[in-house]
Amino acid sequence: MEYLVYNNTDGFIAHHESFGTKQEAQEFINEFPKRFERQGYYLTADRIKINPNEVDLRIHEVEV
Repeated sequence: MEYLVYNNTDGFIAHHESFGTKQEAQEFINEFPKRFERQGYYLTADRIKINPNEVDLRIHEVEV
């Protein structure tokens, strides 16, 4: 099994590669908001500024 992180806020995969463990995928989710600390917001696909902690990221298990 591998794990994808899906961005439910925008409707697409949040990372270009799958993760080997669920823990690695969760670590990506935990670190995600830090990418936007400097600018202070996440810009959605609909061009709405939201708090980076509000981005709905979900882990999906996939068979390889």
